Amino acid sequence: MSFFLCDPPDRHLMYPFTLNKAMGALFAGLMRFQDRWEKSLNQPVHLLTTETLQSLYPQDHTTGTHTYIMAGVLPSPALVAAILSLSPQSGLKNPAGEVLAYRHTHPVQDKVQWSVFAEELVLVKYPWDLMLHQAQIIRNDFELLTKGQFSEAISESVQVVNSRHIFIAPGAQLHHVVLNASTGPIYIGPGAEIMEGSVVRGPFGMGENSVLKLNSRIYGGTSMGPYCMGGGEMKNALLMGYTNKAHDGYLGDAVLGEWCNIGAGTSNSNLKNDAGTVKSWSMGTQSWVNVGQKSGLFMGDYSRIAIQSAINTGTVIGLSANVFGSGLLPKFIPSFSWGTAGETYALDKALQAIDQWMQLKGKQLDTTTENIIRSLYTNPST
Repeated sequence: MSFFLCDPPDRHLMYPFTLNKAMGALFAGLMRFQDRWEKSLNQPVHLLTTETLQSLYPQDHTTGTHTYIMAGVLPSPALVAAILSLSPQSGLKNPAGEVLAYRHTHPVQDKVQWSVFAEELVLVKYPWDLMLHQAQIIRNDFELLTKGQFSEAISESVQVVNSRHIFIAPGAQLHHVVLNASTGPIYIGPGAEIMEGSVVRGPFGMGENSVLKLNSRIYGGTSMGPYCMGGGEMKNALLMGYTNKAHDGYLGDAVLGEWCNIGAGTSNSNLKNDAGTVKSWSMGTQSWVNVGQKSGLFMGDYSRIAIQSAINTGTVIGLSANVFGSGLLPKFIPSFSWGTAGETYALDKALQAIDQWMQLKGKQLDTTTENIIRSLYTNPST
């Protein structure tokens, strides 16, 4: 029997982040959804997504009975136990009737005997769900990642509060910084670096080879995936991987995809002047959705924002947008935008820029990914 993490039928609700990748491949907290389930189940977990995107995740889907888990569901000990106890052609739904997992001979939910799993769990459906649950996801992931592990010694030059909730992975570098884990755990990944003068409050995490630049001010609920660069002021912000927010400026209650860049001096608003409810544009439903009192920026992969930009409250930016403009930026900027005046990014220039940004971190644009981007350019709803 194998385990498969499946994109849910309403995967489009997670646009722009699922435009070009499986939902199970998304990074949140301290790891990808796929990694989180593998650690929770202690088993390999495969990804199932759309026909267009499946080429990113090659695998042999062998015959037999397998367990299929909806990718937006976060594991809990009770849910893992319930999934492992499933018999063939049985499954779990939450009290709202949403499918959580099932065991079957194929991914189609045919002739399944459903049971209700009524215990508390986190189900990610919209981009802002990542922002709303980010702090708790970091806390849960910290327990998964550090169980049975021993932290590296912390330099005497580092000022520490609640050291037992701080984990330093091998190769990490940090001197003359402040780490305050009284509000949540702090995880510093392999080869990561926190430069001098930085102040970090948990819950917080840094992925492999990520960097926090000099005098960074980091509030709880913030995490950086692998090979990110952070700086300035960040609060409850998620950088999924290979993304730069390296300079002064504020990023709060925000989710940035992979290979993004925020220019120097750029800040986002996360609270309306009247402290009212923030609405964000759902690319999946093509409508405005109430998010809550605080909501910042949600930006798809490969998008970049110019220096000294002012980002509106609850802004959504699609895939591979080159964003620049005067005044407060629009609250929704479509994929492949060139500026904010309705122009479209030339595809060849967009692909060239993506490849050049990837080369800065020792990577290059592969043919499979390029073909997916080309498909999205001609058919954004793919």
